[in-house]
Amino acid sequence: MKRLFLSALALSFAFLTQAQITKGTTFIGGGLSFGDSKSTGGDTTNSYTNPHSSSFNISPSISWAVKDNLVFGVFLGYGHSKTDYAATNTPVNKQDNYSAGVFLRKYKPVGSGFNLFLQGNLNFAYSKTSNEGVQQYEFTSTTWGPSLGLAPGIAYRLSHHWQAEAMLPGLVSVYYNHTSSSQENPGMQAYRPVTNNFGVSTSVSNLTQFTLGILYSI
Repeated sequence: MKRLFLSALALSFAFLTQAQITKGTTFIGGGLSFGDSKSTGGDTTNSYTNPHSSSFNISPSISWAVKDNLVFGVFLGYGHSKTDYAATNTPVNKQDNYSAGVFLRKYKPVGSGFNLFLQGNLNFAYSKTSNEGVQQYEFTSTTWGPSLGLAPGIAYRLSHHWQAEAMLPGLVSVYYNHTSSSQENPGMQAYRPVTNNFGVSTSVSNLTQFTLGILYSI
């Protein structure tokens, strides 16, 4: 009986410590998402009715445990979205998004294979938006800027190599955006505004939304 108890205790201890992120561990992960939506039944003689939207995003990452339960990583991101309409006189809206950054994540083991974590990240993003397909109207816009963010999450150790994660929206984000636009219409002077934005945002009221991910550890 004593041997059985000690064996069970050792097995439980091994399972609990499996949640520990040990120094030297390398994680390879990423996310892939896509979507498609279409509306029907509207008056096709009017502009901006029956929109059809499609999008996809990819975001690979690699990270290293620089200390037990402390992970440093880098990530890249690319996304593309497109919206068009049933009316032939309506432009096609396209947007390409690029991002790159680094993050530092602190894990807190809570037992049974689970970890809570808090992640801080520094991100640089660039996006380009354009309207195409209508000769009498052309519009393009580019936006770039850095941001600092802080976000919580929870991780579960599926096995020795696989880990599932759920991250909530950023608790707080500090950002700077520079936007250059160009709008041209025949017979009118071109309009090329430039704006600079600095701000702080929070998603505390939107914690019901989260992102799922899978990591593979080496």
